Amino acid sequence: MVEFDTKHWRKIGELPLSGPGDSVLYDQKHGVVYVDNDDGTNLWIVDPATMKIVDTITIKEAPEVMVLDSSRNKIFQNIKSTSSLQVIDTETRKVIDEYSLGELNSPHGLVEDAAMGRLFSAGKNGKLVVLDADSGKLLQTLDVTKGSDQIAYDPELKRLYIPGSAVIEVVQVNDSGVTSLGTVPVAKTCKSVTVDPKTHDVWVAYADDKDSFVQKFTVVK
Repeated sequence: MVEFDTKHWRKIGELPLSGPGDSVLYDQKHGVVYVDNDDGTNLWIVDPATMKIVDTITIKEAPEVMVLDSSRNKIFQNIKSTSSLQVIDTETRKVIDEYSLGELNSPHGLVEDAAMGRLFSAGKNGKLVVLDADSGKLLQTLDVTKGSDQIAYDPELKRLYIPGSAVIEVVQVNDSGVTSLGTVPVAKTCKSVTVDPKTHDVWVAYADDKDSFVQKFTVVK
Protein backbone atom coordinates (compact mmCIF):
# COMPACT_ATOMS: atom_id res chain seq x y z
CA MET A 1 0.00 0.00 0.00
CA VAL A 2 1.40 3.40 -0.94
CA GLU A 3 0.51 6.92 0.16
CA PHE A 4 0.73 9.98 -2.12
CA ASP A 5 0.82 13.73 -1.59
CA THR A 6 -1.97 14.78 -3.98
CA LYS A 7 -0.62 18.33 -4.30
CA HIS A 8 2.69 17.29 -5.84
CA TRP A 9 1.87 13.62 -6.63
CA ARG A 10 4.87 12.35 -4.72
CA LYS A 11 4.95 9.07 -2.84
CA ILE A 12 5.30 9.89 0.85
CA GLY A 13 4.61 6.55 2.50
CA GLU A 14 4.62 2.81 1.92
CA LEU A 15 3.29 -0.20 3.82
CA PRO A 16 4.24 -3.80 2.93
CA LEU A 17 1.24 -6.15 3.12
CA SER A 18 1.40 -9.89 3.76
CA GLY A 19 -0.68 -10.52 0.63
CA PRO A 20 -2.20 -8.71 -2.35
CA GLY A 21 -4.63 -5.93 -1.49
CA ASP A 22 -7.88 -5.29 -3.32
CA SER A 23 -10.64 -2.87 -2.31
CA VAL A 24 -9.57 0.20 -0.29
CA LEU A 25 -11.70 2.62 1.74
CA TYR A 26 -10.96 5.70 3.83
CA ASP A 27 -13.07 6.17 6.96
CA GLN A 28 -12.96 9.88 7.77
CA LYS A 29 -15.03 9.42 10.93
CA HIS A 30 -12.52 7.03 12.51
CA GLY A 31 -9.42 8.28 10.66
CA VAL A 32 -8.40 4.88 9.28
CA VAL A 33 -8.03 3.10 5.95
CA TYR A 34 -9.52 -0.34 5.28
CA VAL A 35 -7.74 -2.68 2.86
CA ASP A 36 -9.06 -6.13 2.09
CA ASN A 37 -6.84 -9.06 1.21
CA ASP A 38 -7.57 -10.22 -2.36
CA ASP A 39 -8.65 -13.90 -2.22
CA GLY A 40 -7.60 -13.99 1.45
CA THR A 41 -9.44 -13.63 4.76
CA ASN A 42 -8.01 -10.37 6.10
CA LEU A 43 -9.49 -6.90 6.32
CA TRP A 44 -6.57 -4.73 7.40
CA ILE A 45 -7.13 -1.47 9.27
CA VAL A 46 -4.35 1.04 8.63
CA ASP A 47 -3.48 4.27 10.43
CA PRO A 48 -2.61 6.64 7.54
CA ALA A 49 -0.60 8.92 9.87
CA THR A 50 1.88 6.16 10.73
CA MET A 51 1.24 3.84 7.76
CA LYS A 52 0.96 0.89 10.12
CA ILE A 53 -1.66 -1.85 10.48
CA VAL A 54 -3.47 -1.18 13.76
CA ASP A 55 -5.99 -4.04 13.60
CA THR A 56 -7.11 -6.95 11.41
CA ILE A 57 -10.64 -8.26 10.99
CA THR A 58 -11.05 -11.86 9.88
CA ILE A 59 -13.57 -12.11 7.05
CA LYS A 60 -14.60 -14.96 4.77
CA GLU A 61 -12.32 -15.92 1.90
CA ALA A 62 -12.05 -13.98 -1.35
CA PRO A 63 -13.45 -10.50 -0.68
CA GLU A 64 -14.36 -8.17 -3.51
CA VAL A 65 -15.68 -4.61 -3.39
CA MET A 66 -16.71 -3.07 -0.05
CA VAL A 67 -18.64 0.10 0.70
CA LEU A 68 -18.62 2.24 3.84
CA ASP A 69 -21.82 3.61 5.34
CA SER A 70 -20.70 6.11 7.98
CA SER A 71 -24.28 6.90 9.00
CA ARG A 72 -24.79 3.27 10.00
CA ASN A 73 -21.20 2.66 11.20
CA LYS A 74 -21.01 -0.30 8.86
CA ILE A 75 -18.90 -1.71 6.07
CA PHE A 76 -20.67 -3.92 3.55
CA GLN A 77 -18.26 -6.45 2.00
CA ASN A 78 -18.95 -8.68 -1.03
CA ILE A 79 -17.55 -12.22 -0.58
CA LYS A 80 -16.97 -14.36 -3.69
CA SER A 81 -16.37 -17.72 -1.99
CA THR A 82 -19.81 -17.77 -0.35
CA SER A 83 -21.68 -15.45 -2.74
CA SER A 84 -22.77 -13.40 0.23
CA LEU A 85 -22.30 -9.98 1.78
CA GLN A 86 -20.70 -9.59 5.20
CA VAL A 87 -21.52 -6.68 7.50
CA ILE A 88 -18.76 -5.17 9.64
CA ASP A 89 -19.32 -2.81 12.57
CA THR A 90 -16.76 0.00 12.36
CA GLU A 91 -17.07 0.75 16.08
CA THR A 92 -16.42 -2.77 17.38
CA ARG A 93 -14.39 -3.85 14.33
CA LYS A 94 -16.26 -7.14 14.14
CA VAL A 95 -18.34 -9.01 11.56
CA ILE A 96 -21.89 -8.70 12.89
CA ASP A 97 -24.02 -10.14 10.09
CA GLU A 98 -24.06 -11.85 6.72
CA TYR A 99 -26.63 -11.26 3.98
CA SER A 100 -27.63 -13.89 1.43
CA LEU A 101 -27.51 -12.79 -2.22
CA GLY A 102 -29.99 -15.36 -3.49
CA GLU A 103 -29.41 -16.39 -7.13
CA LEU A 104 -26.36 -14.13 -7.50
CA ASN A 105 -23.01 -15.91 -7.92
CA SER A 106 -19.51 -14.42 -7.57
CA PRO A 107 -20.48 -10.95 -6.33
CA HIS A 108 -18.14 -8.21 -7.53
CA GLY A 109 -19.64 -4.74 -7.96
CA LEU A 110 -21.34 -3.18 -4.95
CA VAL A 111 -22.85 0.27 -4.35
CA GLU A 112 -25.26 1.76 -1.83
CA ASP A 113 -27.91 4.42 -1.73
CA ALA A 114 -27.57 5.21 1.98
CA ALA A 115 -30.52 7.61 2.01
CA MET A 116 -32.82 4.94 0.59
CA GLY A 117 -31.21 2.23 2.71
CA ARG A 118 -30.59 0.07 -0.36
CA LEU A 119 -27.59 -2.04 -1.39
CA PHE A 120 -27.01 -3.12 -5.00
CA SER A 121 -24.70 -6.08 -5.67
CA ALA A 122 -23.83 -7.42 -9.14
CA GLY A 123 -22.64 -10.97 -9.88
CA LYS A 124 -20.59 -12.50 -12.66
CA ASN A 125 -23.61 -14.66 -13.58
CA GLY A 126 -25.64 -11.65 -14.69
CA LYS A 127 -27.74 -11.08 -11.60
CA LEU A 128 -28.27 -7.77 -9.80
CA VAL A 129 -29.76 -7.97 -6.32
CA VAL A 130 -31.30 -5.21 -4.23
CA LEU A 131 -31.02 -5.56 -0.45
CA ASP A 132 -32.36 -3.63 2.51
CA ALA A 133 -29.22 -2.22 4.15
CA ASP A 134 -30.56 -2.58 7.69
CA SER A 135 -32.16 -6.03 7.62
CA GLY A 136 -30.42 -7.70 4.69
CA LYS A 137 -33.78 -8.63 3.19
CA LEU A 138 -33.52 -9.44 -0.50
CA LEU A 139 -35.96 -7.06 -2.19
CA GLN A 140 -35.43 -7.78 -5.89
CA THR A 141 -33.33 -9.73 -8.38
CA LEU A 142 -32.84 -8.40 -11.92
CA ASP A 143 -31.19 -10.08 -14.92
CA VAL A 144 -28.35 -7.88 -16.24
CA THR A 145 -25.24 -8.24 -18.37
CA LYS A 146 -22.90 -11.08 -17.36
CA GLY A 147 -19.23 -10.82 -16.43
CA SER A 148 -19.45 -7.53 -14.52
CA ASP A 149 -16.68 -6.37 -12.19
CA GLN A 150 -17.00 -2.78 -10.97
CA ILE A 151 -20.30 -0.93 -11.03
CA ALA A 152 -21.10 2.74 -10.41
CA TYR A 153 -24.08 4.70 -9.09
CA ASP A 154 -25.34 8.22 -9.70
CA PRO A 155 -27.30 9.08 -6.53
CA GLU A 156 -28.94 12.17 -8.03
CA LEU A 157 -30.22 10.51 -11.21
CA LYS A 158 -30.57 7.20 -9.34
CA ARG A 159 -28.93 5.22 -12.11
CA LEU A 160 -26.68 2.19 -11.93
CA TYR A 161 -24.01 1.51 -14.56
CA ILE A 162 -22.87 -2.11 -14.98
CA PRO A 163 -20.12 -2.90 -17.54
CA GLY A 164 -19.85 -6.49 -18.76
CA SER A 165 -19.96 -8.60 -21.94
CA ALA A 166 -18.96 -5.62 -24.14
CA VAL A 167 -21.84 -3.40 -22.97
CA ILE A 168 -22.80 -1.10 -20.10
CA GLU A 169 -26.19 -1.95 -18.68
CA VAL A 170 -28.04 1.13 -17.45
CA VAL A 171 -30.45 0.48 -14.58
CA GLN A 172 -32.93 2.97 -13.15
CA VAL A 173 -33.57 2.92 -9.40
CA ASN A 174 -36.82 4.11 -7.86
CA ASP A 175 -38.86 3.50 -4.73
CA SER A 176 -40.59 0.48 -6.21
CA GLY A 177 -37.44 -1.26 -7.46
CA VAL A 178 -34.97 -1.38 -10.35
CA THR A 179 -35.58 -1.48 -14.10
CA SER A 180 -33.14 -1.88 -16.99
CA LEU A 181 -33.08 1.06 -19.40
CA GLY A 182 -30.99 -0.85 -21.95
CA THR A 183 -27.34 -1.26 -22.88
CA VAL A 184 -24.60 0.79 -24.54
CA PRO A 185 -21.69 -0.90 -26.42
CA VAL A 186 -18.19 -0.67 -24.90
CA ALA A 187 -14.87 -2.45 -25.41
CA LYS A 188 -14.80 -6.14 -24.42
CA THR A 189 -12.06 -5.47 -21.87
CA CYS A 190 -13.99 -2.73 -20.07
CA LYS A 191 -14.35 -3.54 -16.35
CA SER A 192 -13.88 -0.20 -14.56
CA VAL A 193 -16.49 2.56 -14.38
CA THR A 194 -17.12 5.75 -12.42
CA VAL A 195 -19.62 8.62 -12.45
CA ASP A 196 -18.88 12.35 -12.21
CA PRO A 197 -21.44 13.50 -9.59
CA LYS A 198 -21.46 17.07 -10.94
CA THR A 199 -21.79 16.52 -14.70
CA HIS A 200 -23.26 12.98 -14.49
CA ASP A 201 -20.78 11.89 -17.19
CA VAL A 202 -19.87 8.19 -17.08
CA TRP A 203 -16.21 7.25 -17.48
CA VAL A 204 -14.87 3.77 -18.26
CA ALA A 205 -11.36 2.34 -18.54
CA TYR A 206 -10.19 -0.50 -20.75
CA ALA A 207 -7.10 -1.81 -22.55
CA ASP A 208 -6.04 -3.69 -25.66
CA ASP A 209 -2.81 -5.60 -26.27
CA LYS A 210 -0.84 -2.34 -26.69
CA ASP A 211 -2.48 0.58 -24.89
CA SER A 212 -4.88 1.61 -22.14
CA PHE A 213 -7.78 4.02 -22.58
CA VAL A 214 -10.46 6.00 -20.78
CA GLN A 215 -13.74 6.87 -22.49
CA LYS A 216 -16.46 9.34 -21.55
CA PHE A 217 -20.18 8.91 -22.04
CA THR A 218 -22.45 11.94 -21.72
CA VAL A 219 -25.69 11.06 -20.01
CA VAL A 220 -29.05 12.19 -21.34
CA LYS A 221 -31.27 12.99 -18.36
